[in-house]
Amino acid sequence: MTSGPSTFRAAEAPYDALVIGGGPAGSAAATALARRGRRVLLVERERFPRFHVGESLIPETNRYLEAIGVLEKVAAAAFPVKRGAFLMAPDGETERYVFFGDAEGVAGATTFEVARGRFDQILLEHASASGVEVLQQTRAREVEIDEEGVTVRVEGAGGGRAGRAVRARYVVDASGRDGFLAKRLGLRETDPELRMIGVHAWFEGVTPLPPEHAGDLRLVSLDAEGWAWIIPLGDGVASVGFVVSKERWSALPATSPELRLEGLLGSVPALGKHLSAARRVCGRATSTSIRWSASRGTERWPISSYTSAIATRRRGHCAVGWRCARPVSRLKKS
Repeated sequence: MTSGPSTFRAAEAPYDALVIGGGPAGSAAATALARRGRRVLLVERERFPRFHVGESLIPETNRYLEAIGVLEKVAAAAFPVKRGAFLMAPDGETERYVFFGDAEGVAGATTFEVARGRFDQILLEHASASGVEVLQQTRAREVEIDEEGVTVRVEGAGGGRAGRAVRARYVVDASGRDGFLAKRLGLRETDPELRMIGVHAWFEGVTPLPPEHAGDLRLVSLDAEGWAWIIPLGDGVASVGFVVSKERWSALPATSPELRLEGLLGSVPALGKHLSAARRVCGRATSTSIRWSASRGTERWPISSYTSAIATRRRGHCAVGWRCARPVSRLKKS
């Protein structure tokens, strides 16, 4: 794809790939490429560690963590081990336990519940140790795509390349909900089924599960209106949150994410019995709007879809990053 005559030029030798976003998908894609001998630059707009939603992994994630050589580091971090999930009705009267080891087609019997600040930092540091050049607090601002590659202007507190144009043969958009390429190339696809709002916070004092289930997920189905969760993160802290329809969110009388979260918690008895002695310990609740996806990309600029990686839970962040890296890994070294 060609975006027209170039208006800014890179002054350095081209990278094989530029990865935008340092979350699990970006770190996984960058690491997979670097371990194949490619020259990779990753830019991340924030400074890690940082607070983030998406703390409950699925067993298939372990396979991709192992493929990029980071599974042992993740296991050594002593995250709670997740063996299954308690599935509950909103009234709390109906409950079913699902053990991953008994589920057909599930890759592995265990995975982890992760505080994303720590987990993401482990993956990003592993990417750097694998040969990826990492620039934090650096934003991708503009992109131009031509038949031979891409040119991206980056700026921020990322050292000598901040504010300069970077040339790469491929670009991987792992910017998540920000949707760097999808936004600039007009690829956002509004999905009526994704008119959802997510809100979550960390709590302590949540009623613990028995020791054999200490790391397991508690998940409440709200039917067509979404779902709710309790995710144990260790040290007596749990992530508690909701994903609900935009209509249900708008109907809440409160205005702040904290008060809306309290209102939602009070409306679901299944959670109330686990949270009677709990108190919020993070500074504020965080809300996220989920409205769009971007399913179209090319081998020159694969897109890590936010909605396929996080909202629909079909694969997981690292799996999406791995798939984005596959077409790039087939290119000849520069």
